[in-house]
Amino acid sequence: MKQLSRFLFLSAFLLLLVDKTEGKAVKVQRWQPYDFEFKSKELTSNPFTINFSAEAVGPGNTKLILPGFYDGNGTWKIRFAPTKEGEWTITTK
Repeated sequence: MKQLSRFLFLSAFLLLLVDKTEGKAVKVQRWQPYDFEFKSKELTSNPFTINFSAEAVGPGNTKLILPGFYDGNGTWKIRFAPTKEGEWTITTK
């Protein structure tokens, strides 16, 4: 389970790094959901027991805790819909 957590953390870091280095930002309209996907090749006996979440911080220091979920085929997701217009950052846990 620790290996999966490390992989998911590194995946999030690499995803943000790639977005920044390519000059691309994910743009999501207010109240419109967007799924951040994290892939893993690690096998676990029960992927539904993995604790996976993210903290989103936005305008006015608005903080949201976002539960993650297993979507099958080695894919975990964080679903996010901004509640305010502006820049948001997401940190996986």
